[in-house]
Amino acid sequence: MGIFDFFKKKEEPKLSGELTLKDLQKGDFVDYFMKSWKVEEVTEYDWGNNIFSREFKLNAGDEIIYIEIDEEEDDMVSISKDEKMSKIQKGLKQHIIENDEPPKELDYNGTKYFFSEENLGECYEPGSSDVSKLVNWTFNDEDEDHFISLDRWDETDIEASVGEYAKIIEFSNIIRS
Repeated sequence: MGIFDFFKKKEEPKLSGELTLKDLQKGDFVDYFMKSWKVEEVTEYDWGNNIFSREFKLNAGDEIIYIEIDEEEDDMVSISKDEKMSKIQKGLKQHIIENDEPPKELDYNGTKYFFSEENLGECYEPGSSDVSKLVNWTFNDEDEDHFISLDRWDETDIEASVGEYAKIIEFSNIIRS
């Protein structure tokens, strides 16, 4: 600390009532769906063309979910859980490997999901220089309330998640640890 640092105005920490989902950091807590969730990981995505999103891995002790906040959508958040590719559709992973793309329609738990968008992006933890490239395919149900997300990291490393869209106001009581 320099001699003049004493006179600099210190940035006031935000009070928990002032924190928003976009402010979440590793170790914070947030309430959602009658449970308290701890933020275990924060991941940032650069989708090109100045489009970014943040994903948070939340753990309630008995359940793990991922929430993603898209900077373009001010009031919406996607909530997802990992799912085995074989549970979504038999032969889905092999189809992607052989055709370099997923089918245009998926049938999961009796609901049809339709191809919505493909995005190329980069994924990284804040402050890290390790960057991973990925291709993301998103499928929505007819009402666009639920989705399936497929992430391809390399030739055979493909992950799936299923989820739904929610409003940011459904999350409350953010506590900085």
